[in-house]
Amino acid sequence: MISFATRSGQLHLIYEQELGSTGWVEQELERNGTVRIARIFHFSRDDVVRRAGEIRDDEAELEESNDAYTFAFGILRRGYYRIAAVKLGIDHDIYLAEDASITSRTFIASRNISIFGHIARVTDEHVYIGGDKPNAMPAADFEKLLDAFPNSTELDRYADAKIARLVKDYFDTTSPAEKRFEDYLKRHSRRVRIRDIPDIYKFEVSKYAFHSRQDHGASRG
Repeated sequence: MISFATRSGQLHLIYEQELGSTGWVEQELERNGTVRIARIFHFSRDDVVRRAGEIRDDEAELEESNDAYTFAFGILRRGYYRIAAVKLGIDHDIYLAEDASITSRTFIASRNISIFGHIARVTDEHVYIGGDKPNAMPAADFEKLLDAFPNSTELDRYADAKIARLVKDYFDTTSPAEKRFEDYLKRHSRRVRIRDIPDIYKFEVSKYAFHSRQDHGASRG
């Protein structure tokens, strides 16, 4: 389970290991000096605020379970929590307004798709969400963007349709997956269309390419 907490101008990511996975975080840190959580979040030994099971003098200030790892994730600067690009494995820093509601949904879409990983692919500048910076994406529009990311069913149907299109010339028994995918989209028209959000229509072109672009590295979290 992944959650977030803010303390004294610091943004922390809290990772509580699932049953059966105890110890893998520590093993990665000891072996490689780094660890990746949920394919998206990247940390080094220096980012560790508290290890699972560690008792600290400031324990009363820490809300997370003793079984959780706490990592330094962002720092408050001029009304925004700055998240260094390296923490998300991308090329641009992310700035989230101080009053933003920061949850796993802010960063992770279905099947551990990186929200900001895809934003970073279509922009060449640091990304500001909310707040009063002139070039920031308004928080309400960011929420619309999150709503527009494809869910697991859409990803499955898209993958089936793409494969069917590629192999239909070689087999006589391929299913009409493309037609089913089109029918599904018509029946389940998304509550928010990306084209309705100013300046980010470009996402409409790429949103169904996410399935094939996912990282193939080790999945944890």
